[in-house]
Amino acid sequence: MKGKTGLFALLFALGNICAMIALYCLTGCNQDEKPVTPQSGGESSQEEQSLKLLAKFLNIPEGACEASWAFYNAPASENPKDEPRVIVPGPKDWGMIVLISFRPEEFAKLLDRCPKNEGGGTMVLAENLLNEKLITALSSIVSYDEEKGVYVVNSPEAYKPVPFYKSPLLTGALIPLRNSNQVFIRVQTT
Repeated sequence: MKGKTGLFALLFALGNICAMIALYCLTGCNQDEKPVTPQSGGESSQEEQSLKLLAKFLNIPEGACEASWAFYNAPASENPKDEPRVIVPGPKDWGMIVLISFRPEEFAKLLDRCPKNEGGGTMVLAENLLNEKLITALSSIVSYDEEKGVYVVNSPEAYKPVPFYKSPLLTGALIPLRNSNQVFIRVQTT
């Protein structure tokens, strides 16, 4: 009788392990998983490839023509002297900054679908997140804080990027660049 009890316990434990593995495989949601870099190939243009890859992480509204982005995660140091490079809620959270160009007729429609952030928007971004293209696009609203080693994007006009949200990136801010039909977006996990 003692041998049968041990066998049943072992089978029960194996059943629980199999159930956990199946649940993990079915959910397919792992926030620790970091995005891969784009791969070249195929017949489509670089802009189409860029938007296709970006669509894995964000909903892309109609009229998007081109995109540039960077990923970020929580700062490695918790020392208050090492000012956080990017503000995220916890150590496993991550996010993206994105610059997307739109056709002019779609740009106005997009802003109508985004709830306005009263009081504008400010984003503090790590120095290594902004490449020359992003710095040029944001030149009228970005400044560099040498003491903290961060860029500060400050705009009197900001929105919630609701049309772009895709799990797990469900919080953020959108700053329109009206003179170029572009939007600058920061989204992150919650």
